[in-house]
Amino acid sequence: MGLLLFAVTLPQVTGPHSSYRPATMIALSLALPSVGAALMLAATRRRLRAYAGALLGSGSGLLFGASDLAVKAAFGVAASGMLHLVVGVWPAIALSTGIGAQYVSARSLQLGDVMTVTALTGLAVDAANIFGGLVAFGDPLTSGVAGMIIDLTAFVLICAGALLIPVPDHVQDAGRTRPSHDVNAASRAPQTC
Repeated sequence: MGLLLFAVTLPQVTGPHSSYRPATMIALSLALPSVGAALMLAATRRRLRAYAGALLGSGSGLLFGASDLAVKAAFGVAASGMLHLVVGVWPAIALSTGIGAQYVSARSLQLGDVMTVTALTGLAVDAANIFGGLVAFGDPLTSGVAGMIIDLTAFVLICAGALLIPVPDHVQDAGRTRPSHDVNAASRAPQTC
């Protein structure tokens, strides 16, 4: 029902919609990998090692997002000649951030819980793509108060639907049988000789 409401308020889009604001695209191409790198560096901190998979997954998602936006920009300049699609700044950014994202994503899956890492990677990719689409490419939003109310209702329905999805039994069982990660538990245990 929520997706149907989004479809009803979808604004009219014509053409390939890949023209962009160069200054904004350059800023995004610097900001997304920078924030991603900060998350990756945070994963190396001793206090945050327990969250290393999640931090690396989020960082790789921002790199994937930067790559996606660069691909869209590359196709925007391809109208002026196919050479720009192969040789240029946007294909180089797309390739470098995409390859980096693959490696970081693989490492995040080795270090963290697969479900958590995958969800955070996807969230970061989607957030980067939506934000980039709005600010750099001028993707249209619903106009008018009624459209915004319908979109908000659709969003709430989608979130409620996601919360109502039952957790599989094997996931619930795994959560109950997990050992404690309390580092100080061994020092508080009674000593017997």
